[in-house]
Amino acid sequence: MKSNQVEQRRKMLSDAFHSLNQPLTGLHCGLEIALQKSRSEAEYRQRISSGLENAGAILQLIKAIRQLVDAADPGERFGTVNVSMLMAQLKSELEVVAEAAQVRLEIHDAAEATLSADPGKLISALGTLAAAEIEWRKPGAVVEIETAIRKNWLDLSLRAEGLRKPAPVGITEKLAEIRRNAAHCYLWTLDAKLKVIDDDRWTISLPFGIKHYTSLPAASSRTSGVSASRKS
Repeated sequence: MKSNQVEQRRKMLSDAFHSLNQPLTGLHCGLEIALQKSRSEAEYRQRISSGLENAGAILQLIKAIRQLVDAADPGERFGTVNVSMLMAQLKSELEVVAEAAQVRLEIHDAAEATLSADPGKLISALGTLAAAEIEWRKPGAVVEIETAIRKNWLDLSLRAEGLRKPAPVGITEKLAEIRRNAAHCYLWTLDAKLKVIDDDRWTISLPFGIKHYTSLPAASSRTSGVSASRKS
């Protein structure tokens, strides 16, 4: 694990925990105001509804932050992953997202290879990044994913055509950011590389034959160095 990635993850965690401030403050202030004086049933209902909305946002953020923290763990099922089976499952999950977004999804898998990873966590990471590209497109867009072997690497490339939706804002934007960061962190544990070509194209390169994994430092680590464990 590169030192700059370790520092990036620490900043990601700090920003993620900071994002809880807004809904927590909203919940606290709303309840405090509601108790300052007697109110009508309609007013109490409005305050309760607002409180529930903030509580829901807090729960979603906590779940996303948990994913970011867990991304440092290579996974209990770390082992050999068949690329064809991986892509078949990824396709199945993304087709649901594409259908809802009315986006045409094309997946071309020509790679016969194996990788070392936790299959569930790898599918989740790749799916998070790909699903974001699908969800951000307007109906009628096309998202194409293909795999290719390049020396000792598996390249998974995504290309999108079509207009983008307006960027999400507020809690929705923060949730998307934390989930993307969690995906990136897990891929870092596999020594993967992400190359962003432009707003519509990127490639993730995963190395073949990893015989170890790299654990990121725990979120609570206060050491200045980089701690890592390897598994043969």
